[in-house]
Amino acid sequence: MVKGSINWLGWWILLKIIQLIGESSCLLGIQRVSPRSLSCSDPRMHWYKLTTDLPSMALPPCHMFCQFYVTLPDTPGSKPKLSCLMYQRSCDLGLGVPFNIASYALLTHMIAYMTDTEPHEFILQMGDAHVYKDHVEPLKEQLKREPRQFPTLKWGRAKEEIGDIDGFRLEDFVVEGYKPMGKIEMKMSVSLNEQGRDVKECAS
Repeated sequence: MVKGSINWLGWWILLKIIQLIGESSCLLGIQRVSPRSLSCSDPRMHWYKLTTDLPSMALPPCHMFCQFYVTLPDTPGSKPKLSCLMYQRSCDLGLGVPFNIASYALLTHMIAYMTDTEPHEFILQMGDAHVYKDHVEPLKEQLKREPRQFPTLKWGRAKEEIGDIDGFRLEDFVVEGYKPMGKIEMKMSVSLNEQGRDVKECAS
């Protein structure tokens, strides 16, 4: 279930990166998700993939494909529900996956707001899910913690003022009730061989 626990600053940074490396394919695909398209009887049409210049990259994108699915309302007057399914080829369970969950949950909220639908579910399909050896002890420490109540997300402007998916500003994201715990240090464990291939050392 998509909740209000979101890393809005992290998504904003990610969005700007996507604009630089793949605007023509990724963002325009998102922009085509509109109230009219979401009313289509075949929700399999609402998807995008990150198709950028893969040969020039040190590593291919970890999150590769995203599909938005609309569930029509059961009762008159209710909004359609918007869900997001994302396939991730490489899943760093300590650092990357929590960031990606927060990012795509927020993206689902953003698109739901702009298309007058209700954010419903975020589903993550993992390819290679792994924990790096130097993340094991920090994750054990994290598992000792009791989760706190989720914060809530509100919008700073009406969708008419925002205009479209490209029109969001940082001040549009109002997060209330966010009570973070102390940070747990984990290093980004990435190394490359001579061919530029990922040779990370994993515990699983």
